[in-house]
Amino acid sequence: MITQENKDDLQRIKSIIGHLKTDFEMLQDGRWDMHYSDGSECESSIENCDKILELVGRLSPSEVNECINEVSSSKQRHAKYQI
Repeated sequence: MITQENKDDLQRIKSIIGHLKTDFEMLQDGRWDMHYSDGSECESSIENCDKILELVGRLSPSEVNECINEVSSSKQRHAKYQI
């Protein structure tokens, strides 16, 4: 059964992954120049990865599968009503 805590953890994971994606996009397009970095940005990204690993570690495989199925079902229901 998916608990509210599971849903909250998954929302945090989604948010952190968004931040990591932005970090990589900034590296890719040059907005984040490693030559002028004090290293704190990299440290922050590593801490974000650690947070994701911690949150995922709290979920059992069956909870992860249930969450994925719930999200997939929700997307299918919403897609049905889009024009």
